[in-house]
Amino acid sequence: MNPAIAPERRWRLWLTLFCLAFPLQMTVTASPFLNALAMDVRGLNTAEIGAVRTIEILINAGLMIYLSARLAKLNAVQLGLFGLAAYVGGNLLCLAATPLVAPLATPPSWAQGGDALVKNWDLALGRAIAGAGAGCANAALGALLARMASPHRAAALIALPITVTALLAAGVTSRAAETQAAIGVFGFLAAGGAVALLGVAFGPGRLTPLPQPPMLGSMLDGLRQPYVLACATMYFGSTAVYHFLAKIGAGHGLGEKQIGEIVILVTIACAFSVPLAALIRDTWVRAGFLASVALFAVGSSSIPLAPNATVYTAAFGLQSAAFGFYQILGAAVAARLDRTGGLAAAGNGWQALGNSLSPFLGGVLILGGAFWPLGLLCIAASSVTFVLYVVATRRLTRDEAPA
Repeated sequence: MNPAIAPERRWRLWLTLFCLAFPLQMTVTASPFLNALAMDVRGLNTAEIGAVRTIEILINAGLMIYLSARLAKLNAVQLGLFGLAAYVGGNLLCLAATPLVAPLATPPSWAQGGDALVKNWDLALGRAIAGAGAGCANAALGALLARMASPHRAAALIALPITVTALLAAGVTSRAAETQAAIGVFGFLAAGGAVALLGVAFGPGRLTPLPQPPMLGSMLDGLRQPYVLACATMYFGSTAVYHFLAKIGAGHGLGEKQIGEIVILVTIACAFSVPLAALIRDTWVRAGFLASVALFAVGSSSIPLAPNATVYTAAFGLQSAAFGFYQILGAAVAARLDRTGGLAAAGNGWQALGNSLSPFLGGVLILGGAFWPLGLLCIAASSVTFVLYVVATRRLTRDEAPA
């Protein structure tokens, strides 16, 4: 067997995996500060900054779908370098376009003739470029994970350092936002991306092609794969619930501070328990994956249907714990089904597209003041998702790809 990754270069592969994953997590951490400060210094309202970030997400998703059928022919390390360079460039453009201080008298965006987004084209372009870079980096990460003998162990083992670093980054980002406003946030994102770029530069070089042909021949081939269709419906109901988590909690008499404390404690506990997924045997990956999907569905559906605060809190904890294991084991399943990483990229892309629709749908469903329609949406979407995942993984076997 010709190893895809020479033993003496494995430490470089682990460094590359970490560096490709960290900037994406960093963006999620910085988003609340980024959105609020961009509105302050650029005069955007919530709808307009939401449109800017939606464009960023859609470009990210579309690019991953486009690359899904091409990863077998691309050098994953070089793709990661290109993506991180674009990520750094996009954040630098946002940095250069951001005034040092907010104007003393900025008219509200609704009073700017309806062309606030046009006047802030540089910010929108910068976020679009950063989103494209993140899409390339995420696709490269999936392609490299797919070459590991035990993808779920690789994903689980990098989860802990990513979590610790992200928690540290959250503190740095909040401090940068407090002292340097938007300049500090964009500067921190660009600096973090630059460090990651240097790390990937020490990557393992060109990898030996694996004998398995790619599953996807074109962008739309993913829609013929049950795994990709399941990814598209996975978060359709749960994201709608998560966006209105505070509103549901308020209905049980919980204040914002209490809900915030619950979210923080549950998130930290679950994040540090995720590496336990590395203990799962390769032959149990399918069973563990389907169990995580089922438990995530139970938790998500129970949040809006909870009769009291205790059940609400327990349901959120179950949802969060299952989510962590789903992410790890889902990456492993996609890698074992397609060792080029194309299936994982297509799944992530369509998942983001499906995910983008659910907050609006959730808001419409609870206009009458009742939360039970969200629970029914979760049950329906989760049932479809579970059946699709069962079909997608029915022939899943343990293969012996080199680590």
